[in-house]
Amino acid sequence: MNKVRKQKKQKRGHSDYRLILVVLMIMIYGFLILYSVSPSDAMSQLSKIAIGLVLAFIVSVFDYHNYEKMSFGIYVVAFLLCMLVLFAGKAGNGSTRWLSIGRFQFQPSEFAKLALIIVLAAYIPRCGKHIDSFKAVLASFILTGVLVLPVLKSNLSTAAIIATIWFVMMVIACKKLHSVLICTLFGIIGGLIGILSKGYRAGRVSAWLHPEKSSSDDAYQTIQGMYAIGSGGLTGKGFGQSIQKNLLPEKQNDMIFSILCEEMGFFGAILLIIMYLYLLWRLLRIAMNARDQFGSFIAIGVLAHISIQIVLNIMVVTNMIPNTGVILPFVSSGGSAVIILLLEMGIVLSVSRQADGMVML
Repeated sequence: MNKVRKQKKQKRGHSDYRLILVVLMIMIYGFLILYSVSPSDAMSQLSKIAIGLVLAFIVSVFDYHNYEKMSFGIYVVAFLLCMLVLFAGKAGNGSTRWLSIGRFQFQPSEFAKLALIIVLAAYIPRCGKHIDSFKAVLASFILTGVLVLPVLKSNLSTAAIIATIWFVMMVIACKKLHSVLICTLFGIIGGLIGILSKGYRAGRVSAWLHPEKSSSDDAYQTIQGMYAIGSGGLTGKGFGQSIQKNLLPEKQNDMIFSILCEEMGFFGAILLIIMYLYLLWRLLRIAMNARDQFGSFIAIGVLAHISIQIVLNIMVVTNMIPNTGVILPFVSSGGSAVIILLLEMGIVLSVSRQADGMVML
């Protein structure tokens, strides 16, 4: 009797339900604040959330290794879309960042963040022990730079986020950091050139340093945001009772955290931060327990993306850094952003389903 060789089968685990729960909690909390700020924006955002949730479910049921096979194709599509914005983009709020197809608008720079995470997560394991070499680090830096350059022209903050995602992933991947630091220095120089190349960007720095002496819109936004935070106190004025939302520009986007502080107070802000920290902790756990390096670096890249935006947004609102136009994840209004964030959650959930799996004979 011939023996039948048993094939190795991958046991499918369960999605990280705690990750799903905390994301839903943050979105519900954010929706309530957004509804208080602008009911019309909130209802519009609700439809984008629904689309994002459906897409997240779809990508979560597929084996995440499929995205490794498609990584370079995803990267090329993201680059072409970002380039297309330069020639056929739709302008808004003084910058050209959107592609428009009928009534549908999409911001390719948001997709570029996800594309970079996937392509770096695929690239790093392929390099193996050679990832520390200057050649390997430089190649990853060039991959990132190709995406950053078309974005940099009209969206410095998003370009900085993309570059910082690269930095975090490479710092974790490399045992020796001298090559990463050299490339980072070149990136910082490029960023400074980008700031100085646009007069309004230098003006933002001036408004940040001396908001009370500046007459720019950025200084006005910063001052009104600080008023909102200060007037909220410990417990806030109550849901829907914000006064500053009638005065604050971009209250539904960049500055929504200040309205949260005004209405929900210090304790309401801390509640959101605690939920964010738990979300980041779940992402870290998934990264640590992923079946392979590709899955681990996907989770690390998503963790970097979300944490960078949280930190930058809160630092801008509290006037710790110049105004950068970064939205608060899962809270601020922004269709492209929430759809991409939910897509990232779906892919990470796919990683988590295999994290606890065993290879069975």
